[in-house]
Amino acid sequence: MALTKVTSSVIADDAVGTATIADDAVTAAKIADGAIDAAAKLGTGVVTSAAILDGTVALGDLAAALSVRVLLDTQTASASASLDFTTGIDSTYDRYELEIVDLVPATDAVSLYLRVSTDGGSTYKSGASDYDWAHYRIGAGVATATSGPEYGSGNAFIRPSGTSTQGLGNAATDATYNGLIRFTSPDDAARAQQFQYDVVYGGADGNTRRLMGSGMYRAATAINGLRLLMSSGNITSGYAKLYGVRL
Repeated sequence: MALTKVTSSVIADDAVGTATIADDAVTAAKIADGAIDAAAKLGTGVVTSAAILDGTVALGDLAAALSVRVLLDTQTASASASLDFTTGIDSTYDRYELEIVDLVPATDAVSLYLRVSTDGGSTYKSGASDYDWAHYRIGAGVATATSGPEYGSGNAFIRPSGTSTQGLGNAATDATYNGLIRFTSPDDAARAQQFQYDVVYGGADGNTRRLMGSGMYRAATAINGLRLLMSSGNITSGYAKLYGVRL
């Protein structure tokens, strides 16, 4: 007696349910690559913890579907004039985070600047009144390590650092620059773009600094690029990572 091949086209919708499938009948090895879209299915509860544990769902898909940081770009300094980021700055994520690690300036007593691009990194905004910023600086050490508020209204940059002797030091005894810059809705063309920062570094006077503040690109337009640079000279070493976050 000849056997008739049963295809998916002759099986009624919902004919095969979990109740009719034996335990362990479907394994990761039997599921084709890409058959399960974790980002689409996790929100509806179709992908379970069991699928995650047995490897059916790739960790990359899981990270994209859950509220975790997804790495978008990494830029490493090596006597670099700037560190530029143009990957993934759009409407995909609820929040973006730029994490800065161990930056060392080539020149002593300089400031770190942040600028934005609206054309994918072809140019970066540097008009004399493009940005505002404000922060509170905390210093520890000798009497010159003053604490207090600072602000800049109508600047060519956001300045998440001090300046002069309150700026970044490059001596071996000066701590490196580390910090986190956050922003949301870079695709919003109806409002100005706001940034929040929290950073620590060793000042040129040999004292530790912590700054907590915010900055704003004043134009109501979408942005799609970021640039880190020093007020003078290159960035000797260190790196920065851009992450997207789903909330």
